[in-house]
Amino acid sequence: IREGRLQGLGQCILQEYRISWHGLQVGQDMLEGYRANYLRKDRTPRWEPSRLELVTDEMVDG
Repeated sequence: IREGRLQGLGQCILQEYRISWHGLQVGQDMLEGYRANYLRKDRTPRWEPSRLELVTDEMVDG
């Protein structure tokens, strides 16, 4: 956010695209959050894994 203050609109859009692309490469949760909020508007995302205690160290270290 601090960097964005000093950037032009084009640079901000490019940075947002890169952050979003990276999120999609890591896992499907970003896409699922988008789907739940903007496409279906049901605001009930189906996370994978479905509970925090199911997250393994391997997933975090990715």
